[in-house]
Amino acid sequence: MKKIILIQLLLLFFNAGFAQKKNLTIEEAVLNARTTFAAKRLNQLAWVKGTTDYAYVNTEEVLVRGKATEKTGKEILALSLLNQWLKSAAVDTVKKFPTIKWTGTKSFEFKSGGRIYTTDLLAKKITGRAEPALPDDAGNIDQAEGMQRYAFTKDDFNLYIFDNNQTVKISSDGSRQLFYGRSVHREEFGIVKGTFWSPAGNKLAFYRMDQSMVTDYPITDYSEKPATDSLIKYPMAGEKSHHVAVGVYDVKNKSTIYLRTGEPAEQYLTNIAWSPDEKTIYIAVVNRGQDHMSLNSYDASTGNFIKTLFEENDSKYVEPQNPLRFLPGDNTKFIWESRRDGYTHLYLYNIDGSLVKQLTKGNWEVTKVDNFNSKGDKLFFISTINSAITRDYCSVEIATGVIKRITSQAGVHQCILSDGGDYIIDNFANLEIPRQLNIVKTSGTGSVTLLNAPNPLSDYKLGSTNLFTIKSDLGDDLFCRMITP
Repeated sequence: MKKIILIQLLLLFFNAGFAQKKNLTIEEAVLNARTTFAAKRLNQLAWVKGTTDYAYVNTEEVLVRGKATEKTGKEILALSLLNQWLKSAAVDTVKKFPTIKWTGTKSFEFKSGGRIYTTDLLAKKITGRAEPALPDDAGNIDQAEGMQRYAFTKDDFNLYIFDNNQTVKISSDGSRQLFYGRSVHREEFGIVKGTFWSPAGNKLAFYRMDQSMVTDYPITDYSEKPATDSLIKYPMAGEKSHHVAVGVYDVKNKSTIYLRTGEPAEQYLTNIAWSPDEKTIYIAVVNRGQDHMSLNSYDASTGNFIKTLFEENDSKYVEPQNPLRFLPGDNTKFIWESRRDGYTHLYLYNIDGSLVKQLTKGNWEVTKVDNFNSKGDKLFFISTINSAITRDYCSVEIATGVIKRITSQAGVHQCILSDGGDYIIDNFANLEIPRQLNIVKTSGTGSVTLLNAPNPLSDYKLGSTNLFTIKSDLGDDLFCRMITP
């Protein structure tokens, strides 16, 4: 009898615990996805410039800084003290810790009220300067690295440069039919912008697109009553396509030349890159059929075609997504990303276009190239090396081609590389772990966990999730997910 009563009590406790779980509604899932259902994080977690120290802003609005080998940092600046420094500089205080950018080992910048403020942690003071006086309608703003020099478009058609508190107009005939400094080719082939500063900021390469020959295509806006039509230019298959050119503006000489990219005019000019000495521009030129690519070099001073470094062909399509990347301190070799063997991999080339070797290889993809280490002998990248549905942070040695998988847990890793390449901040998640923040040594000798985020859906009834694969007609693995109530 006692055993029966005990079993009944256990069942009551189990049912009571299960009953406390709530059903997840569609409204909650949609409205709370980025608030109460978002996994806990460390706000503004980043590396301190020039160090292997990390920093973040905690929930009490205090800036915390820690060493890469320690999971607990020290509070170095509270919002209240920051506001005292702002008052001393006769600047309005702020209600939340501002978004900061580390500019040195003991200094950071932030923006407030149209000004840029530099905080010196050693001197315990704040100095400010005005943001660049760009027009209110300035678009496509592109700043030269480390300089107060900007390229921008106005009225969405013409291109300008703001430098030394002066605005220079690069083009004057811009219109809906002809525009400058914007992304082109409907943002295919990795194109996301229309201006490209040279390494030292002395010259600006930019797109010019003539679409006057392209037919109009109506887009209906049903949000208005009655619905209205607006016209866009859309190059239909078999009909005329736009013509794109690449111009180069010399800041010192205030002159513009155009690269002689040749015929036919209906071609794709993609993946623009500068040589480190600013003398040469490299463009991946793709034919309209998208089955042939030439990596060409051009003289940045005259616009003359120099040579074709190499070509790629494919019976279906070629799709270059990223410009070539020179090795640090070596102007004679570069990295090229290609799908020529069926997967996106990295190739090492000499500047004359001769292939040195394929750096990565296998039935997996390089999904993103990050950066080199300080010596320039190792390149870091994200890949599907473990599984098609995971993302791992890896490195490859340039000299030997040895690949190292730095992250180990199965899931998705979003990583930030430290200056010098000795550590990464690893933002990790999978189906069981909402978020885990780790400091990982890229040599693979150790890691520190900064945060294990609790499950924000722990109070809700959720089904179990199982992953499995099935084969397609071509023999490829198709990943499926089964959710069991």
